[in-house]
Amino acid sequence: MNDRIRKLFEESGMSKYALAQAAGVPYTTVSEILNEKIDINRCAAESVSRMAEVLGAKTEDVLNRYHRGEPFAIVERDLCYYLQFGRGEEYVERYLCRVNPLNARYVRAMAEWEVDEIQNAKEMEAWQTSII
Repeated sequence: MNDRIRKLFEESGMSKYALAQAAGVPYTTVSEILNEKIDINRCAAESVSRMAEVLGAKTEDVLNRYHRGEPFAIVERDLCYYLQFGRGEEYVERYLCRVNPLNARYVRAMAEWEVDEIQNAKEMEAWQTSII
């Protein structure tokens, strides 16, 4: 589940405590991520960003990617980021977040997650329709 960050952590030779201290993240958060008790994609973006930085990586490099390769665009408009996804009747535009330096670090990962949520909802709807 959290393979990318675990691999970087093991390569760093740091202890969990040292990573927690250097990143300014609670030890329990670091421990739960590395022991796969919580999914890194469900953690606070700032904590993930700080841990990745200490381990010499970008935030998007440590997040789990479920994205299935569908094309999408991230559009900056009115001080906000928007996701544009799909074609024709399937076209979707969704608000992602406000524009600021912290959000800029992980907006692509947020967009990928949102695309996958849209696709999962469509698959679930198709499955439910097929069993009725």
